[in-house]
Amino acid sequence: MTQTSLTDTHFENFEHVRQFATEQGFEIQSYSLLDVFEQLTCLQPLEIDADIAKSILADSSVFVLTL
Repeated sequence: MTQTSLTDTHFENFEHVRQFATEQGFEIQSYSLLDVFEQLTCLQPLEIDADIAKSILADSSVFVLTL
């Protein structure tokens, strides 16, 4: 996880990223971090408010390259 925005540095937008990956023989799968929110076990021990955590994770995704 780099926290580097691909669209700010190298690509025009996410579709441009997807096109590049496809041309290299990959597919991109995108997963919202909210999809795994219920699996987080650190919120209660760290006293993190669930609503705040959801708002932080709402626009975050993990991208997976597959052949």
